[in-house]
Amino acid sequence: MAKVNKLPLPVNDDLATLSNVARHRQMKGYPAIWAEQSTLVAAYLQYTASQGNPHVLMPAPISMTVGNLMRDYYKSSKAVVLAYINQIRDARADKVCAMCGSFGSETLDHLLPQANYPEFAILSANLVPACPCNVQRNNTVKGVSQSQRVLHPYFDSVLGQRLVAADIEDPFSQAPKMKLKILLNPMDPDFDAVRFHVDEVLMKTAIIEHFETAWANLWRRPSLLIPKLHGIAMISQPKLVYAIARERGRLDRRHRSLNNWDSVFLSGLLNVPALTSLMQRINDGPPELL
Repeated sequence: MAKVNKLPLPVNDDLATLSNVARHRQMKGYPAIWAEQSTLVAAYLQYTASQGNPHVLMPAPISMTVGNLMRDYYKSSKAVVLAYINQIRDARADKVCAMCGSFGSETLDHLLPQANYPEFAILSANLVPACPCNVQRNNTVKGVSQSQRVLHPYFDSVLGQRLVAADIEDPFSQAPKMKLKILLNPMDPDFDAVRFHVDEVLMKTAIIEHFETAWANLWRRPSLLIPKLHGIAMISQPKLVYAIARERGRLDRRHRSLNNWDSVFLSGLLNVPALTSLMQRINDGPPELL
């Protein structure tokens, strides 16, 4: 199973693409891009070597003309040599967003934004299938500390873990306050990057509203979110844990992501207060709840 928004690199030879673009006499970028090709090649190689780390990469010293041409190539992307751009987008249009875990990846996110890094506008390793969360993130990619940065779905192996869970305050309330908690050990070397990613990407989406809706549905009818509960009049904590974990596993497999929003919500139910609240709701509530 492909895990937690960790994606394989696109199958595209970016250096060959750059060479084709630079030498294509019928494309409007010729000969400007050809004249600065060596600078662009060096930037591409540094991107790969640094795995897209914005603390390492400095904007390439290219002219404004070439920067604008690279942005224009991405916007049009109709040339055969640039066909891979739409292919990357279309291949995951109906999949979970690699950046935030929501349901849909109908856009491409320039992980390092075009505004600051136009040299990477057509670099396949910099094009991440995503939902509109890339608009909310805007151009934010790094914090003050060297360890604070947005996670890269092509390079960050930490995305192969279950990273976050819903944090349900006062689960005995019909409308508890929802937050996000990080599951990674604070001593983990990736913790600061994960926390930065949560603050700058996930918390700018509608994930909290998604949790609130899921809780309201769970409160009304638990078996709608956890089908294993259907027809059960009384349940023990071990059986409830099993039912939640089983449904979470099914969602992990269905969405090919451990951090899809529904799995993240169910992870938030696997603590004593939330389990106790849900058990009371099931065991003390009327049969129609199930």
